[in-house]
Amino acid sequence: MKTKEIMRENIKKVTCQTRVVKVIILFIATLVLISNSSNAALASYHAIGYVQPLSSSQAFLGGYAQWKTPQMYTTIDGGFTSQVLWVGTQNSTSISTWVEVGLTKGWKGNNNVWTMYWAENTPTYNEYQVTSILPGSAGTLHHYQAQYDAWNTWGVYIDYTKVGTSSQSAGSMGVEAGGEISSSQNTLTSTYPQYMQVLDKANSWHYWGDYGDVYSYSDSPFIWEWQDPGTYKLGKDYKQ
Repeated sequence: MKTKEIMRENIKKVTCQTRVVKVIILFIATLVLISNSSNAALASYHAIGYVQPLSSSQAFLGGYAQWKTPQMYTTIDGGFTSQVLWVGTQNSTSISTWVEVGLTKGWKGNNNVWTMYWAENTPTYNEYQVTSILPGSAGTLHHYQAQYDAWNTWGVYIDYTKVGTSSQSAGSMGVEAGGEISSSQNTLTSTYPQYMQVLDKANSWHYWGDYGDVYSYSDSPFIWEWQDPGTYKLGKDYKQ
């Protein structure tokens, strides 16, 4: 499996606290899923909210988001339609290393798989299906979390149950939540990530708008919207 980074220079900045950002050049990490024919399908579309620390000394040690299982997505390209929480690792300012956890329609070339999963980029990329926790019917609430647990160890959690461990050093310079879709032909039904938080070095959780600079980014035809502009606890992503 491989990864690629794409630069997003037109990310929309929606709030800033205590400092003025003169130049915003952020890198959004994209994952590659391999089809049964071993052809790579690069994720080309995002609809996300994003937070970065106010300074390098305030690097995060974890991220959290919750959302209810949406009406099942539709994937037709052998790729994926996913709702994801990404947490940068290793103090990488380009978010070139990370852990992620979420829900996907489409898994390793099978359009019909509807499953939880987690993944890591160390920077070697690996992904893991989670079968011990099911998405459930539409409206089922799930909690997604990744945090630095111990020396060079990140824990990945769904519903507060550890589903994976990644060996990477501490420090997150960015946390993202939202949709990632491999083709504009796929359907991302409305999904509502909520109460996104980051973990500080004192082991306290903070809402994004209280502890970082908050951004959003959308690749048409997929859209990210804030349901509570100015507070940034309630998001929505969908296909237009």
